[in-house]
Amino acid sequence: MVVEFLVQFYAEAVAGILINWFQARNRRPKEAVARDIMIIFRHAIPNILKAKAEEGI
Repeated sequence: MVVEFLVQFYAEAVAGILINWFQARNRRPKEAVARDIMIIFRHAIPNILKAKAEEGI
């Protein structure tokens, strides 16, 4: 189901972003990283779920 896929997809994406952030020498401010992640969560996920609902899947 699409929800399980999204959970795994975004969990892996956030984990990768955080690993890269910790390893980076020139770190972006943590607030900027958190803000960018939240923007994706607020906008992308609802739109994906809406599109899947419209497809009837």
